[in-house]
Amino acid sequence: MPATPREERLRVVVVSHAYNGPGRMAPFAALGRQVDLTLIGPREHPNGELVAPAELNHEYCLDVIALRARYFGRTQFVVRGLWKTLRTCRPHVVCIEYDPWHVQFLQVVFTLTVARSAARIVPVVKKNTFRAQTPVLGRGKRLLAECLLRRSAGVIAASEMTRDMYIREFDAAAAAIVVQPHLAVDVSRFRPRKGAAESGPLRIGFVGKIGATKGVSDLVTAFEDARGRSATPVELWLAGGIIDPVVGAAISDAEHVHHVGVVHNDDLHSFISGLDVFVMPARVLPDHQEHDGRAVLEAMSAGVPCVVSDSGILPELVSPAEGRVFPAGDASRLAECLEELIRSPELRGELGKRARQRTVATVSPDALSAERVAFFNKIMEGHRERSTSR
Repeated sequence: MPATPREERLRVVVVSHAYNGPGRMAPFAALGRQVDLTLIGPREHPNGELVAPAELNHEYCLDVIALRARYFGRTQFVVRGLWKTLRTCRPHVVCIEYDPWHVQFLQVVFTLTVARSAARIVPVVKKNTFRAQTPVLGRGKRLLAECLLRRSAGVIAASEMTRDMYIREFDAAAAAIVVQPHLAVDVSRFRPRKGAAESGPLRIGFVGKIGATKGVSDLVTAFEDARGRSATPVELWLAGGIIDPVVGAAISDAEHVHHVGVVHNDDLHSFISGLDVFVMPARVLPDHQEHDGRAVLEAMSAGVPCVVSDSGILPELVSPAEGRVFPAGDASRLAECLEELIRSPELRGELGKRARQRTVATVSPDALSAERVAFFNKIMEGHRERSTSR
């Protein structure tokens, strides 16, 4: 009796630049345990080069294909050789990690359409606001997004706010959108420090672009206020490039504030694990609210209690059980949150413990891979049912 053929593994292609640069690949690669995974991205990007790290475990089924790109500004580009690459991969599912008004999204959809590919398109999106500079541009972007979304089998939104925006602005079907974190966090690297904290002042920290958009000026003001009313020695440590000279001057003039510059992703876990409190004070702007919260999730994974503003995704990530949320731009309320945590090491420990538990359960590589595969399988099952009924 002939052997029953083994069920074919799901072939998934991801088109993205999010994994360019060191230290970004390993959490993503865990998805390759469950599917045949191919990553297609630009060979060079401001994040860094796209290369497959040599230390990837043999358990992963992951191909990394770096293509030359032609850029139109900083964020828009097309890659060369996409047609040939997609034909070789023969994907069942193509995840496009760009909003549907990006050139990258349009190129992938056009290529699959011309090739008459049956691959199911799944956008992975995190933008949570929509505003155009002119009404004409706004209508054009909206029509393009609506058209390309109709070609999609489902949407993965990074936050509830993103999901709501896609339903409101582009008439996306609510049933076709699932909310999942954009990127997994390497919980084996971002983990609580061992043993007692080093002696010395308590450390409050921030990671990100240092400017008004991220609310760093609010953080410096709140830190000085909280430190002035605290009997506990405390310092503020800032990691990231300074993009606003006014904020940079305020940092230089402040006491007990240390700017360490840009910390590369490979070393970021060491910086975060040395903190006692992490702060993300992002502002709320007309066309920008925090849409990723990656540094917050990494701090939570490291067992560091977080204080975040109510900008975008942040209040979805941090509940009162894991940290504190304050109104964006309210330096006085931020100072109160800092004072509360400075005063109580017990509270910091409890919040950090719960934060670690939440990240392991929701954004660890294994947890997020399982969610992704479940959604892919649901999409493919729906496709098979529709094909059978015809």
